[in-house]
Amino acid sequence: MAAEALAAASPKLARVSLGAGFWILTATAILALVDAMQRAQAGRVAQFAVIAALAIAAVIMARTGVFGALSLAREYASGTMRSPPRSGVT
Repeated sequence: MAAEALAAASPKLARVSLGAGFWILTATAILALVDAMQRAQAGRVAQFAVIAALAIAAVIMARTGVFGALSLAREYASGTMRSPPRSGVT
C-alpha cells in the first residue's frame, strides 16, 4: 500500500490518516448492508451474526497490524497519548 511506503520512510511520529474517501465508502457500505438486511427481512440472529462477523474482522485486522501506520495507532504505540497536565486543579 502507498500509506505503508510513506509511513516507512517517515519519522517515528509522522501522521498517516484515512482520507474522506475511505469514510464515505465505509458509510456507504454500512448503509448498503443495512438495506440488504432489511430487504432480506433477516431475523435478529442473522443481524447479530453479521455484526459479530464485522467486529471479529475488525479485531483481527487490528491484531495483525493493518492499522499500524495510522496516526492514532502510532501515537498510542509511542506513548505520546497522555492527558495534558491539569493546570490550577488540585
